[in-house]
Amino acid sequence: MNPDRKRILIVDDDEKLATLLRESLRTMGEDYDVITAGGTDEALAKVSKRSFDLVITDLMMPEVDGLQLLEALKAINPAIVTVAMTAFDSRKIRAKAERFGIYRYLAKPFSVHEFRQCVRDAFEEAGQPQEQEAATFSEEQLKAIERNLFSLRTSVRAHSVALIDAAGEIISVQSVEPDLDMTSLCNALVMGNAAVAAEVASLLGGQPTCRLCYHEGDDYNVCVYTLNEDFSLVIVFGQGVKVGQVWFYAKQIVSDLQQSLPGGEPVGEVEEGEPEVLELEVEGAGEPERTEAGAQAADSWEAVAEEVARDFGGLSLTEAQAMGLVGEDFQLPEDEEE
Repeated sequence: MNPDRKRILIVDDDEKLATLLRESLRTMGEDYDVITAGGTDEALAKVSKRSFDLVITDLMMPEVDGLQLLEALKAINPAIVTVAMTAFDSRKIRAKAERFGIYRYLAKPFSVHEFRQCVRDAFEEAGQPQEQEAATFSEEQLKAIERNLFSLRTSVRAHSVALIDAAGEIISVQSVEPDLDMTSLCNALVMGNAAVAAEVASLLGGQPTCRLCYHEGDDYNVCVYTLNEDFSLVIVFGQGVKVGQVWFYAKQIVSDLQQSLPGGEPVGEVEEGEPEVLELEVEGAGEPERTEAGAQAADSWEAVAEEVARDFGGLSLTEAQAMGLVGEDFQLPEDEEE
């Protein structure tokens, strides 16, 4: 396959129309590599396996519509050029599609000539140099982020902790596993979570956003916490650590971490010295050295119980421990036990 060929995905539940549009581009020469998908689920599966330069999608499809596909594509890779087409044109639908940054809106029926010209124009405009609005970080912000990630990784004895952007690019990472491919993992998490979020939103309604995701494996577990629409926190940890413990300690650094992001409050000068570590007991590990911060966290039983009640559907601390959501190191003092 010629790597210089433009990769195009056409998404439409009308198989005959999708085939016609595909062939109309193939007859233009060898410049385009065109494939089709019969719906949003199939399209997201194809996008998760390979990259595309242009996605052309119908908006009115059964099950998951094209608007949700456009939103998922924007989350997966904002650089993908998109074209929306529909036979049910309206200002409301057009406004929703344009909100996701589409290049052009095609109202059916349209001619083959119009379709071909739209594709040519999309690539010509996409090829023009444009200013990138990538997030920039000051040296102080990066230092603050690194200290927060180090503190979290050490507190939960995680294998890796990373701050990533909406496209899955790593902003900063703290890792003790050199063989762990965090770059590929973060890209896969962003694409996979976007696909799941779009499918869940189609079934339950609401916005397709995964604010908290947990993936459990034989050797590694992964938690992904969405900080805002542009950044997420990825934590890779082993079987000896409870997900409730990771969630508890992650929330301790979220406020400081958000202030270090573009648009957050200035972080000022970063103090020299060792980052704060909130110590955590891990199954199979020796007794950790207790720092003052760790002792204060371990003694905050009432605060922990309130966190558990909010984050685990009103469960008591004892019930959450029994279900494995919170570790045994969060035992209540004897005079407060039920």
